[in-house]
Amino acid sequence: MRAAGGIRTSPNSRADSARYESSRQYELAAGGYLPFGRNGLVSGLVGFGQARSVSAYSEGAIIWQPYYNDFRARYHRQFGELAVSYFFPGRRSGLTVGAAYRLSGVRFDELTYNGQPVGVRRLTRHEPMAFCRFGTPESALPWLQVQLALGASSEPRRAFDPTRTYAEARVREGIPYMAVSVVLLPHLFRTTPAEPPR
Repeated sequence: MRAAGGIRTSPNSRADSARYESSRQYELAAGGYLPFGRNGLVSGLVGFGQARSVSAYSEGAIIWQPYYNDFRARYHRQFGELAVSYFFPGRRSGLTVGAAYRLSGVRFDELTYNGQPVGVRRLTRHEPMAFCRFGTPESALPWLQVQLALGASSEPRRAFDPTRTYAEARVREGIPYMAVSVVLLPHLFRTTPAEPPR
């Protein structure tokens, strides 16, 4: 099983600043894994999550009159994920590298642009990702790992639609991302073993 959560807050504390980002999200998933070789692993997960986000920014301040964009969303999603990883033995850092692919179905409970509803209720997203993870069960903190991930999220290719609004196009566009995560492994939580009886 896997539980994950994330909080993103812009350094700018005002939603009417030049750039403001804020999000709160969580997800729960369950699945299994299959070892291959001595250090390889194939895993799969299915799960769901919910999120709330705000993205506000100004555009066009140099050439033309600036205008303000304020996107607000509340949504939930279901997803399936496949991943393959390889652990490099003999390294104190416990380096693991891998790649994952996630297929997500997003359903918006609320989606607005500058206070007006946007005509998008569902999205399908392809989300490939490459990652490296640092941590090993032999370390001083066996239950703690740090992961760096690079990936992208995009919609399946669609035919050009001239009636699509600016707001809808921005919601549907693909985006790259980079994430740094702290990974906790509860099954490795342990106390100092007691001394054996003499």
